[in-house]
Amino acid sequence: MKKLVSYFAVAAAIIGSSVLPSLAEDDSMVENVCAFPFKVTGAALGTVWGVPLGMTKGGVEGGMKTTKYVAGKLGNEDSTLRLAASSVIAGPFGVVGGAAYGSVTGVIHGAKAGYNHPFSMEAFRFKED
Repeated sequence: MKKLVSYFAVAAAIIGSSVLPSLAEDDSMVENVCAFPFKVTGAALGTVWGVPLGMTKGGVEGGMKTTKYVAGKLGNEDSTLRLAASSVIAGPFGVVGGAAYGSVTGVIHGAKAGYNHPFSMEAFRFKED
């Protein structure tokens, strides 16, 4: 019985040691704990910068999309006259709605990118979609 238990112990040690490299991480716990304040500060700064950036980008995109949509409903979205008329009618609604949506996406993007890559260019700008 002692022989069988010793064989199981040796087999468990061999199998357990073969799994250890797959459980190893690149970052140690000490590095994660030390980098946490830096990452939180980067996320906060990315969030603060992401709101006006997202509002601007969302407002412009929302204004263009609603203008094209209303011009398409008026008949032809490529017509200059219909685009001009729909920009007066629908443009402000698209800008306001796009800015509201963009502020939310700016907060989310700024927080994620600021935490994952603190103080990098990715945290302070939107990638092209």
